[in-house]
Amino acid sequence: MWPLIALALLGGCALIDQTTFNPDAGKPPLVATCPPPAPVLPAPSGTPALLTVRLADSAPFANELRDAVAAARARKRDVVFDVVAVAPVGGSPAEQAARAEAGAAEAARVAEMIVAQGVAPTRVRLGSRTEPSVLAHEVRVYVR
Repeated sequence: MWPLIALALLGGCALIDQTTFNPDAGKPPLVATCPPPAPVLPAPSGTPALLTVRLADSAPFANELRDAVAAARARKRDVVFDVVAVAPVGGSPAEQAARAEAGAAEAARVAEMIVAQGVAPTRVRLGSRTEPSVLAHEVRVYVR
């Protein structure tokens, strides 16, 4: 008789498990997804770059970059910076790959310098392209 009474009393009890203390336990975690980065569109012909860094020159450009970014942010609060590595056309595939790698690394360094000035990383976009009129690698900074 006692076992039946005990079973009747336990029927109204809830088992203690993880959800007793955390109602979200056992649910799959929410994974934040970032939207894909917007592609850097080539600048329309005739659109001047805010700043052009020629990699063949050894002149430091940090001060010019700082001033140009500050001026652009003063004119437009939500400005977007397109940092584009521009490479010359021609050469062997190995030479082109080496030049592209060097240009991409320099463009990334310029983008990091822009972000270090307080620009949100979502407002700095990287890209690359080739141009037949370019003689040596350049990094161009465009504003939108």
